[in-house]
Amino acid sequence: MADKKNSPPLYESKVKSIVDLEAIELDGQGLRQCDNVGPPIGRRRKSFYSTSYNPEDDLGEVVEKPRQEKSSEVKSKLMSSITSNLLFRSLEPEQLSALIDATSELAVKPGDELVKKGVENDYFFIIDSGEFEIGDDCETKKVECGTFGELSLLHNMPNDFTIRATADGRVFILDKHDYRRIVTRTNFDIRRRLEDLIDIVSPLRDLTDNQKMKIADVLELRNFSDGEVVVDESKDPEGLYLVVSGAVEILEKANRWTAAEGEAFGELPETKPSSRFLALARGSSKVAFLRTEAFDRLMGPCLKVSKRKPKPIRRGLPSSSASSEFGDACENV
Repeated sequence: MADKKNSPPLYESKVKSIVDLEAIELDGQGLRQCDNVGPPIGRRRKSFYSTSYNPEDDLGEVVEKPRQEKSSEVKSKLMSSITSNLLFRSLEPEQLSALIDATSELAVKPGDELVKKGVENDYFFIIDSGEFEIGDDCETKKVECGTFGELSLLHNMPNDFTIRATADGRVFILDKHDYRRIVTRTNFDIRRRLEDLIDIVSPLRDLTDNQKMKIADVLELRNFSDGEVVVDESKDPEGLYLVVSGAVEILEKANRWTAAEGEAFGELPETKPSSRFLALARGSSKVAFLRTEAFDRLMGPCLKVSKRKPKPIRRGLPSSSASSEFGDACENV
């Protein structure tokens, strides 16, 4: 057993952890340890803040997104650059496309400072050509490709390094205000669309508003190109599929039908499984997937009704009486 008398006080351990974290800096390629940084024990962490944006303030208004014309070759190159960045990896294709449209071209010359240490930066940079020098108190390195300025998109605080062009080149810049507006507004629109879908799919439509919000939280958005398999006929559906955009063709034995935007297919969670089927995307399609396990975890007691009257979702909706019974059972969940 450790000697409590020789153990450092709890507050000293916490301060040491803060110092260790401050000695780690971001260089655009990942995290690295800065060896010659040794702040005093009493040094406080830097505070930061971020400008808020409420998408509900724009309801009823047509929000014009910034757009800079670009060739398909340039768009493809920019898409390749940002999709490999952790900050953009989870965004939807329409969000990425809007962000790329919002970038603007900037020509640079040797000596131009894109980012200055101690000054707040308002832009995210994508290197198209040229050579750049990144310097701080630790070291200086040169880069010819990649991106930098990710943290500026998230919050407002002075930079810890300087980035200077050492050769003629070109970068594309994205304003942080455009980034926050586009991402926040599109996330808001997608969320409202999912909630609208839940309102028309029985028996989900009979849940309370709070329960519908929980369901919307666990829906998985999946994007498919024309002809891509949505559900493999060799596997169970494992959940419910809601068509957000596009269409999905369902082939089940001798039956063939198409689930259009706003319709659902698959199996209700915890219902008796029916025959398997094949589902193929028709055109570029987006589907929201509700896993059986997720529904079971969130709803719990609601499933007692669905187990008594198992009904797979195909064309059309179950009877209103069954939906009402399901809603009554879930009222107190």
